[in-house]
Amino acid sequence: MVYIKTNTTFIPTVGVRENPFRKLEIRREAQKNFSADKFFFWGIIFCLGSIILQFFLILESWRRLPLQLPLFYSHPWGETVLAKPLELWLLPAVTAVFTIINFILAVTIFGENRFLHRILVVASLVVAVAMLYDLFKIITLIT
Repeated sequence: MVYIKTNTTFIPTVGVRENPFRKLEIRREAQKNFSADKFFFWGIIFCLGSIILQFFLILESWRRLPLQLPLFYSHPWGETVLAKPLELWLLPAVTAVFTIINFILAVTIFGENRFLHRILVVASLVVAVAMLYDLFKIITLIT
């Protein structure tokens, strides 16, 4: 329902519809604002760089990896901590999925709220740094 202002009173109108493209316009405006935001831009660049660096770290050390390596440190010590080298690809995959979801949420849903937008970018940065650090430590421990 839309209210039309006449002089000093608001009259509710039932048959008048709001512009259906207004949300799309707001979303495009938010995307333009975020592309101009340096924190958002450098957050994306750093997360993508972290994913690419993880990818190349795994490829570079692939031949030197043993048949089993410690990956699941939250499990009790023993066989449950060990994983196949192929499961090492979970780290860049988790980073990529988390980063993509957070940046899509930052642009679409929380486009008008700068605080939530920055929290999502910082969360992506923390996950990217943590996964890169974990991968680096696992590879240097093994090789």
